[in-house]
Parts: sequence; C-alpha cells; structure tokens
Amino acid sequence: MLKRKCDALGLWWKGLDLANQFVIAAAAVVGLGMAHLGWWAGSRVEIGVIEHAAASAALHLNNFVEPYLQGLARGEPLTPSSEQSLSALIAHTGMDQSIVGLTVWGAGGKVIYSTHNDAMRAQSPAPPQVDKAWAGSVENSFGYADRSGAAAPVLKIFAPMHVTKSSRVIAVVELVEDGQKLATDLRHMRYLTAGAFGLLSLIMLASLFGIVRRGSQTITEQKHALTGRVDALSQLLSQNEDLQRRVIEANRRSVDINDRFVRRIGAELHDGPVQLIALSLLRLEALRRPGKAADQRNVSDDIDAVEVALRDALKEIRDLCSGLALPKLEGVSIGQVIEFAVMNHERRSRTKVKTELADNLSIKATPLLLTCAYRFTQEGLNNAVRHAGGKEQSVLAQFIGDELRIEVADEGPGFADSIETSALRGLGLSGLRDRIESLGGILQIQSREPLGIRLIATFKLNDLAASTEHANGNEAS
Repeated sequence: MLKRKCDALGLWWKGLDLANQFVIAAAAVVGLGMAHLGWWAGSRVEIGVIEHAAASAALHLNNFVEPYLQGLARGEPLTPSSEQSLSALIAHTGMDQSIVGLTVWGAGGKVIYSTHNDAMRAQSPAPPQVDKAWAGSVENSFGYADRSGAAAPVLKIFAPMHVTKSSRVIAVVELVEDGQKLATDLRHMRYLTAGAFGLLSLIMLASLFGIVRRGSQTITEQKHALTGRVDALSQLLSQNEDLQRRVIEANRRSVDINDRFVRRIGAELHDGPVQLIALSLLRLEALRRPGKAADQRNVSDDIDAVEVALRDALKEIRDLCSGLALPKLEGVSIGQVIEFAVMNHERRSRTKVKTELADNLSIKATPLLLTCAYRFTQEGLNNAVRHAGGKEQSVLAQFIGDELRIEVADEGPGFADSIETSALRGLGLSGLRDRIESLGGILQIQSREPLGIRLIATFKLNDLAASTEHANGNEAS
C-alpha cells in the first residue's frame, strides 16, 4: 500500500514541470527555514523585551526601595516603619496597578519582607534566581501563576540591593508584576515578526518563481522545438535510408540493364549486319574460287548480291545507331524535344501520333530533363508500335502547378498479366524508370479500359532542380 502511494507520488512529481517542482520544493525549504528563523528571532526579541522590562524595574527598585534596606547592612532587621514606607511608596508611585507582590530576601533564603500574608511568607522557598541575584546580576522570570483561581501571566524581577555607593549586596528584592500587557505586547510582536518573515518569504518565492518560470518556459519551448527537430530528422533519416536503398537498387539494376543492353546490341549486330557481311564475303570468295571459266559464272549476279547484302547491313547499322544517338538538344524547350521525338518516330515507323502539347512547355530546361523527356517519349511510342501496332498513339504534355506531366498512350492489347511485371521485365521501361527516378520523378503504368496502356512520367520542379544541381556538381568534379 505504501509502495503504491510512493510510486503514485513519484509519477505525480515527474509529471510536474520545472516551475511547479521549484515552487513546491522552495515553499517547503524556504517556509521551514523562515519559520525556524522567525521563531529564533522572535525568541531573541522576546528575551530582549523581558530583559529591558526587568532592567527598567530594577532601576526603579534601586532608586525607591534600596534606601529603606540600608539598615540590613548593619545587621538591623527591617523595622515596621520601613515596611510601611515600602508599602506607602508602592501605593504613592502608582505602581500597584501592575505590581502583584514584592518580597525582600535576606541571606540564606530568608524572607525579610513580603506583601503576601505571613503563612505564604513562611512557606515560600527561595527561587533559584535569588542565588544568582546575590551574585550581583538582575534575573527575571516570565510565566503564568495562579491569580484569583486562574492562571495569569506574571513577570518576576530579582534585583540585588547594594550598600549605598558600594557593590556589596545586602538583599534581593523579588518584584512580581502583572504580565498581561507584556504578554499582549509579546503576542503582537510575534504576529509582526511572523508577518514580516512570511511577507519576505512570499517576496523571495515570487521573485525566484518568476525567474524559474521564464526559464522553465524557455526550456519547454526548446524541448518542443528539439522534439520537432528530432522527429523531422528521424523522418529525413528514414527517407535518406530509403533513398540509399533505392540508389543501391538502381545501381544494381543499371549494371544489369547495361549488361543486357550490350548483349542485345551484340545479338542485333550478330543476327543482322554480321550475317549480311558474312554472306558478302562468301560471294566474294566464290568469285575468286579457281576451276571454273569466267564465262561459266554469272559475275554480275554475284556482285549484285554482294552489293545488296552490304547495303542491307549498312542500313541495319544506321538504324541501330539512330536508335542510340540523340539529336542535338541544346537550347531547345521541353515542347520542342517532345516534338522531335514524335517526328522521328513517325518518320521511322511510318505511323501517325496524336500530339497535344500545352502552351506552357516553351520554357527551357536542363539537358538531363530534355534527354529524359526525349527517351521517355521515344520508348513509349516504340512500345506502342511493337506491342500495339501503333494503334491510336497519342502524346500529351503539360505543366500542372509545379509538376511536368508527360503521357504516352495507345489502344493496343495491353498486358496479359501484372502491368508492372510485364512492363518492367524488358530493358526499355526498366532503364527508363531508373532514369526518371534519378531526377526525382515518378513513372506510372496504367491499363485503360477496354484495351491499351498509358505511360505517365511526372517531375516536380523543386526536386528536379535539386537533382540537376547535384548531377552538375558531380560532372564538374
């Protein structure tokens, strides 16, 4: 049970902010410290007030009572006339309003004179202050005594009486005063002391709380800012890790695509121009072969065959080169690049392409974006001819906000299985996807109802600017 309460208290304490924790801790520490200091200061003031009252009363006793006790120095008892004089002196000076009683103590703790009755005088033992007063010091005692059947505050002063012009003590006078006024004054003094220390504590706590509150607010704001920055950095780190994985995967695919592309070029050269050139060499060797008369060979036919084979080989090599090489793209706009790609495609495939280019495509762009736009349009239209027979080919390009959007579509049979699996299985679109993503773009492949494929390339201008600057920096280095 106690452990649960302690745990709950600990959780509550940890849930408080720095300013509230400071207020609670400071209130406890400063409160206890100020309470102890106030009690000590009050007690010292109380002692000083009592001692001042005792010293003032002792001075009156020395002036008014001591002359009537000089006979004690000669061993004479206190005469009735002296007792009457003391009583008259107290009554004459008006001190009877605060004096409760007066007792004169002789040597050995003997009562010489007392305002109390004889029975009380005989039974009264000498207080310990009497012995100290015989040593020459003024003693006092403030407390409560039984008066008229009730406890009332009284102040007792024990003052030594001396021989005139001497330090010799001849008696000790015990003066008992009514302490009601003194008790009231001491109570007011305690209230004033407690109020002063309490006000001082509140001022200290308020000033320190203001400072700590501002510091706590600053720390809280910085904590929230750091938390937001940490979250943002965590997201950026996650994005960076994802980009690193994509870069590694793109590099791997790039190496694989390059190897497959080289093998494809080799296969195209081997199956096309190489075979034609080999056929030409065979015909040339036949012309040189001995054993036949010149009139038995149709030299003209062989030369024609060789010429045809070489022309076909040259044409196939040129076709391959035209597919690999790009036209000069420096200083042209995005719209002009797309028009070049469409025009070259129509010339080579002898098909028609429906083109829709927005007016805002006349802006200039970086060579990386121009090359990517040309290759995307070329590859999309080539696939439209290869897989759809060039049926209803179309190209649409426009700026939508800060995004460049290029679409190439056809109405062919589409893909029999998964679009991504079928489209990215070959070299063209797989390499094109890596090229587009390297510029921060996105490649989408959509199947249209009932038939047809639409390729969509989207580039954000901000990402494109960052990508091109990074690429240009790498080229410069």
